[in-house]
Amino acid sequence: MLPTPPSHQEVIEEVPTMLADHRNEEVHVVDPSQALTINVEDHNRQDGGIMLQALREVTVIPHHESTALGVLLPEVESELTLCIEEEGKDILMHLPVGIGRSNITMRPGGLHLEIWYLILDSIDDFRSWVACGLTCKVLTSRIIQTMRDVSRRHWENVASLDLRELRRDLADQPVAGSLIYDVRVQAPSLTRLVFEFAGRLLALRHLRVQKSGWCDPDTLPLLRQSCFSAASRFRNLSYLTLTDVVFWSLGNLMRFACCFGSLRVLELENVSWTRSQGCCPADEPYAKNLRLALLKIINRHNVSSYRTFLASHTLLRNLTRLNIEESSVSFSAHCHIRISPTERDDTQNGAQYTVSARITSYPHASYKWLRALLNLLDGIFTFPTPPLFSRINLKFEIINGTSEDMFNFLSDEPLPLPLLRMQKATQVTLTKIYWKDKHLLRCEEELVPSSGAVQPVASEGAPHEVAAGQLKP
Repeated sequence: MLPTPPSHQEVIEEVPTMLADHRNEEVHVVDPSQALTINVEDHNRQDGGIMLQALREVTVIPHHESTALGVLLPEVESELTLCIEEEGKDILMHLPVGIGRSNITMRPGGLHLEIWYLILDSIDDFRSWVACGLTCKVLTSRIIQTMRDVSRRHWENVASLDLRELRRDLADQPVAGSLIYDVRVQAPSLTRLVFEFAGRLLALRHLRVQKSGWCDPDTLPLLRQSCFSAASRFRNLSYLTLTDVVFWSLGNLMRFACCFGSLRVLELENVSWTRSQGCCPADEPYAKNLRLALLKIINRHNVSSYRTFLASHTLLRNLTRLNIEESSVSFSAHCHIRISPTERDDTQNGAQYTVSARITSYPHASYKWLRALLNLLDGIFTFPTPPLFSRINLKFEIINGTSEDMFNFLSDEPLPLPLLRMQKATQVTLTKIYWKDKHLLRCEEELVPSSGAVQPVASEGAPHEVAAGQLKP
């Protein structure tokens, strides 16, 4: 039985007070008699018409089937479209930018929102789930909220060893496998993740594997063919990050990376292996589909161990960027390399690519690490036969460096880049960048292949200093 409609005086006294509390400003009634008439007519005509009791409970939410209150100012009417749940949460807060809050229906198809939420939670087909959610603004906000909540849980937090968080989400939300794009797991859980969730995490794009403790890296067991076959079912994985992990062998690492056919970015931070091998595993038959665009290596202690890993035609032909860093902190030494096709007119002896490398360090950087980096670059740039690179431009920059003497490590015996100095088919240019008298200067030199000596670019017989932003003569 419906409650008695409110009196004219109750409407006049109550509505402005409630709205003023919400807006923290004074609200005036334009036509009190018309307001009373509208509420009474709606109350008598419809079972779910607006009632003063309901209005008091939800403060500023009008019923979706009632007409707009004529007693309100135009700027106040828009605020009545805010939909607030009983617990005080805005159920429209996840609407995309640009979608207004007007014309909101709180009972799509005549059903309560709780019923629609149960329906959404029971749909196991992602396309149907999205199509159902796009039928109205309230359900659209609901599916966007679900997408964000499910995906955020797994890239912000490291999964437990038993992966119970993933298991629970897939059980509670049938479409969770299409919502999880980024997963962070501990190294001991890697094989469990591969075997249990292969083919279930359909939208997984980024997999982060890291050590489980704070001290020593975790050593993985020998990964076998069954693990590789299961890993190949993560068909959309394009970004793989491995941090503080020890593989059984270099080939085991490369074999695992080659499982993911869509892999384009591989990041290795303090990754090592207990066994190496003579040939580069990237040239093995299983690596024929490897198409890495970016390879990032972070290693402070033994960066030269990646020489066998990188010395590969297959790997270098597809790479466009290679980043090698001393550590993940911003003030450490790092090397950013771009590999691009050489113009046909400049191609020499079948070489097809140009390398532009920028090596940046600080005055307090470890010159031992820089020499190890140069030995690594010397090996990977001269390994392919016939030569793969026709031109190599190496730029050395010391941040806050004030003297060319800081580049003495390039002239210490034994001279760095010994193989490139003997490479006759590759043009190598060295550029030193430093500050002098508050000016950024560049000293450019070229390696003469026949003698392996360094020849200044300028004809006067001394390195030519070029102000920043200018071209050399």
